[in-house]
Amino acid sequence: MMFCKCGVEIHPLRVELLKKWNKPLNCINCSVEQKVGGFMTSTGKTERELIISDMDIIDELHQKAARAGTGVSKGVKMRSF
Repeated sequence: MMFCKCGVEIHPLRVELLKKWNKPLNCINCSVEQKVGGFMTSTGKTERELIISDMDIIDELHQKAARAGTGVSKGVKMRSF
């Protein structure tokens, strides 16, 4: 059982990874590394790509993707016959 300098217990898998990468043994709250995230994109009809980047960029991509009036089916109106 490992503890951070702030007194919080560090998860054993985190300890294993931090030791493997020669990083300081800090909890998530005391970490100085920037968080990363993922964003799924479509490059074609069936092709998908996962973008893994800093959270600032991922947040911006999610905001742009959630804009009203964008996307294929947002403006499509079905006619009733």
